[in-house]
Amino acid sequence: MGSVNLYSHINEFYSLIEQHCKQLILLFKEKVLPVVKKAAQATTKAVKNAVKPKNLLNTLQVGSQVSAK
Repeated sequence: MGSVNLYSHINEFYSLIEQHCKQLILLFKEKVLPVVKKAAQATTKAVKNAVKPKNLLNTLQVGSQVSAK
């Protein structure tokens, strides 16, 4: 009888762990991923703006002015 009781407790413990994992996955999908996605989009936009020809030319001009001093 003791082994049946132990098996029941192990099964219950496993079910609780499974529920918590599902809750964590849902929380991650709802709260964390959208923030990471927005940050990635903002970074991509900033990089695209930084490598536009006009911005690169300005950067090179400022860099050459600084190095000339």
